[in-house]
Amino acid sequence: MNIHPAGNLLLRNLRLCNVLSRRCALTGFRSCAAHIQTHGFAPLKRQNGSPYCLGKHFDWTTTRFHFSEKTEQRIPSAVFGNEAENGDVHSREISGDSAPSNGRSSNGPIARNGSPSAEVFITERSTERDKSLDQFFDRLQRCTSPSDVLDLYVESAATRRPISSCLMTMWRTTKRMAEDQKRYERKLMFEHPGFETICQQAVKGAQSMSCNDLAYSLFALVKIRVSQHSRLVHTLLRVTQERLNEFDERALSVLSSCLKNLDDSKSVGALRTGLRLLVEIRVPQIRTVIALQTMMRCIGKDAPLPLKKKLESKALSLLKEFTLPNSQYMFVTLAAMGHRSHSLLEACSNRVIENIHGVPFWRLVHVLQSSKDLQYRNPALLSAIGDHVASTPAIWQVKQFILFLVLFADLSFRHAKLMDTFAQIMPAHSESLTLKDVLSVLRVYALLNHQPATSGKEQFLQTLSDVFEMYLSKCSSLELLHGIYSFCLLGHYPQAALSQLFQEDILSELQSKDFEVAVDQERRNVVPFPQGDAIGSDTNIQRVAVLCTPVSAFCLGTRHPKERLALKMRHLEALGYHVALVSEQEFGKLSEDERVGFLKGAIFAG
Repeated sequence: MNIHPAGNLLLRNLRLCNVLSRRCALTGFRSCAAHIQTHGFAPLKRQNGSPYCLGKHFDWTTTRFHFSEKTEQRIPSAVFGNEAENGDVHSREISGDSAPSNGRSSNGPIARNGSPSAEVFITERSTERDKSLDQFFDRLQRCTSPSDVLDLYVESAATRRPISSCLMTMWRTTKRMAEDQKRYERKLMFEHPGFETICQQAVKGAQSMSCNDLAYSLFALVKIRVSQHSRLVHTLLRVTQERLNEFDERALSVLSSCLKNLDDSKSVGALRTGLRLLVEIRVPQIRTVIALQTMMRCIGKDAPLPLKKKLESKALSLLKEFTLPNSQYMFVTLAAMGHRSHSLLEACSNRVIENIHGVPFWRLVHVLQSSKDLQYRNPALLSAIGDHVASTPAIWQVKQFILFLVLFADLSFRHAKLMDTFAQIMPAHSESLTLKDVLSVLRVYALLNHQPATSGKEQFLQTLSDVFEMYLSKCSSLELLHGIYSFCLLGHYPQAALSQLFQEDILSELQSKDFEVAVDQERRNVVPFPQGDAIGSDTNIQRVAVLCTPVSAFCLGTRHPKERLALKMRHLEALGYHVALVSEQEFGKLSEDERVGFLKGAIFAG
């Protein structure tokens, strides 16, 4: 059977449309606005009695694709191998040679030529680009500093260098560095010529970025300390405001984390308000627990109480769908939004208690930390966690034990079995203890006033004392004082530590900024201090104690002393001192001359 050439051409283009629609789904394209001109026929000479053929096959100038950099990069070339064998081969880069997520219309050869030779040419070019982009991402993963990322960005031959991935890698490489090294790396980063290049590209491509790329780029820039007042950050904030309705749950979550690290400004305030309004609008549409928890975490601690209550009600309506991880994460979620819901916390606590043996270490820590932040004290939950840890000492490291003890102490919860178990196993692992560990253990046992079981008490305290004395040369004066104070509360007195504490230089360092002045009886002139106890019997000498006090030592808005300061003043007055109070806040605002006049007025009689 003879088929009219126009029919062959129509069949080819319909197959082309089918392949492109499948490819859009595979590569993460959200929408394709390409329109088929269903009746776009142009006159042609009559062949086999048919006066028409297909003229404008596709209106390619209206095509606009939105995609994610990461999604595009993760689709391997082999995905389209079967299509190549069938002859339906088309470029994955159908939006042209523009930057990532640029959203431009396609003007490539496919739009003008549907011949097999054009298809093969485009496929070869697509394969080359795939390989180039794959190599770029492989090298990006191996970068160890922001400068490495910028070097790669400048040198790369990839036509589409994903900006958000580069910025996130720059932050990731510095995340675990020491502060001094971070400052040095940031200095090198800002001075690198590639940094200006990537910033300019981000400004130009902001409007065409996907929502996820916008959120991650802004997050990374804030984390690497790019100025909030820079043009780049302002541009990303403005575009984010314009497209906030398009943000999905993940993008909203990243944006929320970013906003926590931004200073208050009109743009940031408007974005926070818009974010909360968007969450409130979307609450009725939420169907899954994960989506709900993401939205709850987005609104922040300073969100209006009615919105928090609305989210709480939604969570209670989904309570039957909570899994064990959902229950654990709800503690963190409620802490993030600063809302203590007893109903939710009680239900989640019961789920955790029922499955306590299946909860890993860090999730238990997060539950305890969130309970502390929320001031939520559930004895049943704390007892279940303590019993679980105490009954399985072999699976926990000493430092994990200490972290549990510190969190329990922060919640004012004394789990005697856990503390006795730690006292038994600690002497065998004393070599792994740091000074911070020793001080933490001493603080916990002294704070909770727990004496280990009689059989192991002396060994436990002596081991702590021995380790503490090993660090005496590294102790600050304050750490030394805190350690000895805790030992004394436990009824143990380490002699070497006490001897060091009573050294004159240590005592002088521990003294406060308070000082004593001897003046004549009329408090008009300073006089020398008499030797020994003569000052107490000399009626012509007045002792003045000058106390430098913070504003928190006074009642709000007054100079009326509170608790400790009032007690200290009474004791000094009973010893015969005249007390002169100097407010640190007021004193710090004065010039040198004004300070001299202020002290004269406080010490000497007017």
